[in-house]
Amino acid sequence: GLPRPDFVYPNYGDHGYCKVAIDETSLRYILAHIDRLTDTLLRLQLWSSLWNMVRDQQLSSLRYLDLVRAKAPAEHHPELVESVTANALAALGRYVPEHLIEAEAHRFFEAARRALESAPLGDLQKIWARALIGAAATTDDVGELARLADGVVVIPGLEIDQEMRWAIAAK
Repeated sequence: GLPRPDFVYPNYGDHGYCKVAIDETSLRYILAHIDRLTDTLLRLQLWSSLWNMVRDQQLSSLRYLDLVRAKAPAEHHPELVESVTANALAALGRYVPEHLIEAEAHRFFEAARRALESAPLGDLQKIWARALIGAAATTDDVGELARLADGVVVIPGLEIDQEMRWAIAAK
């Protein structure tokens, strides 16, 4: 007799080991509001569940990447951002239809570039820089990486380390 909630997550607080497939009503809420949830553990659980749904073909990789581009740049928890960006890169390599990979990778590259430019100094900058490098798929993307490695493009506070330089060179 009670109204149906907009959002239900059955493993709130991570009290049990389980794989959660999010219902469509809760999914709509999460897609719109994940960046507004203040509980870091809950956000981590939700991102993990969303990724599992992609892997289990319950959520489109394209829908997941849309969410990553829209909401991950606002996330300030480094471990969470690192996990989400790694999963986005994995989605590009494994779950996006082949004919869409380059366009989706470029869209993620653009989002990662914007996130990198606005990220605070430190770990988040490095994480977004690595995501940027990993997503580069077009000639223009690789050219932008080269300009970043050569110091033509400068992001204040970002140091391109040797590992990043090798990753750029491998592109």
